[in-house]
Order: sequence, then structure tokens, then C-alpha cells
Amino acid sequence: MIEHEPITISENREKPLAGKVALITGSSRDIGAEIAKALGQEGVNIIGNYKEKEKRAVGTQQEWTSLGIKFEFVQADITLEEDRKKLEDAVKKSFGGKLDYLILNAPVFSKNPTDDKSPNEHLTDELLPLMSKGGAILFMQSVPGHYEPQLKKELINNESIKDYSPAAEKKYKDEQSLRKRTEEFKKQGVLLVVVCPPIIEDTTNVQLYFGRKNAKFVEESKKVSKKLGLPESMTKAEVGKKIAELLKRKDIPMGYTEFFKEAK
Repeated sequence: MIEHEPITISENREKPLAGKVALITGSSRDIGAEIAKALGQEGVNIIGNYKEKEKRAVGTQQEWTSLGIKFEFVQADITLEEDRKKLEDAVKKSFGGKLDYLILNAPVFSKNPTDDKSPNEHLTDELLPLMSKGGAILFMQSVPGHYEPQLKKELINNESIKDYSPAAEKKYKDEQSLRKRTEEFKKQGVLLVVVCPPIIEDTTNVQLYFGRKNAKFVEESKKVSKKLGLPESMTKAEVGKKIAELLKRKDIPMGYTEFFKEAK
């Protein structure tokens, strides 16, 4: 007696990502949650983490469950070695022990001033050996982070943008550190993609922090993106949808940067 309907070839073509496994950092809210939702609805199995706000994480879990998304949610602060180990163990014990996509979404920075590597680099070190050939590492960047050296010179007196400068410097360094490892990624059969959206106005940080403390930041960020020939803003749902589209493509080169130039 057959208990489950077999998956047909047409269904596989409709959902080419079905059965893949993605670990998405910072996935309990905002961009990370939207990426997880977009991939989960394509049949990707999700391993996510939340740092400390369990109530919010439970709400996210309930939403994913209602959408039929298969997931494993872990309480983990990726700045801590023991918590990165928890995520490594989750990969080994969930969904057949494989990992296809590592999506470095959480903007986390080391608490140890003597540590030359960022938490994202450490997590990459620990998870890269577990990644499947044909997989991908996606680094979620920002326009000020990607163009940090250039913007530092051009916007040195722009008080609205300077608020973000420390984070931009660290994100730029993170991106460059990952780019230096492309030969290592090639040997593993894994692609590196940098995702660089403009300001995402419906995130918690933009609405609560920049919207109140630095109200001009949003408008100044839009001006920067426009000057660079990039879209001025997006929503987090649009970013999630784009990630799903990117992972379906077969023509992306190593180190590709997605700027969302086709966005309105």
C-alpha cells in the first residue's frame, strides 16, 4: 500500500529547489524570516536561528508551520563558538545531514577585539565541509557596506550616513574576506554570491532605529543608491523572492553580486 503520492517530474520542474537544505542566520524576523519563507514555499528545508527573543521566534515558527515549511529552529548566538557548534550539530542531525545553502544574513560582529575573523567567517569555516557540491554561500550585504571605501571619501561630512559607518566598515571587511576564499569554495563545489539590496524600509531596524533616531538616514540612503544607479529601496518580501529566484539560476558566476537593478 502506497502511503504517499510520488513526486512527478512536472512537480520537480515547478519546484527545482524542493528537498534542498538552507541554513539562514538571523531568521526569526525581517529579511531572514522572509528569505526562509520564500525558500520554504519552494520546498527548501530550513535551519534557522534566533539569538534570544524566544517569543518572537515562536511566532515565526507558527507562521512557517501554517505555510507547510519544514524547519529546525535553534537558539544560537553565532558570535559564540559553542552556539555555532549547535548550528553545526543541527545540520548534521536534520534533513539527512546535508547543507546546500548557507545564507549569512545576520549582521553580527565579533565581541573579541583580538579575533581576526568575524562570526560569519567562523561559521563558514565550520559549515563549509558539510556543504553539498553545487551549493552556495550567500552573503547579505548593504549598499554602504559594499561601496564603503568609495562612500567614506564622498560622504565623509554626511552626518545621516555616518551613523552607519562602523557597521559598513565591518560588512565591507566581511565581504572581502569571503571573496579571498573563492578558490577554497571552488574546491568544495560551492558558489559565493553577494546580495546587495538598497535600504529595506519595512525592517525593524529602519523603522525603529533609523526612523526615530536618525530620520534623515532613509532619504539619504536612497540618494546614495540613486547616485550609484541602483534602486532606491525595497521591501523584505521582495528580497526573499529574489533569493529564491537566484538559487534557481544556473548561470551565476563565482563572486556574483546581485544589485536588484531591475527593481522599480
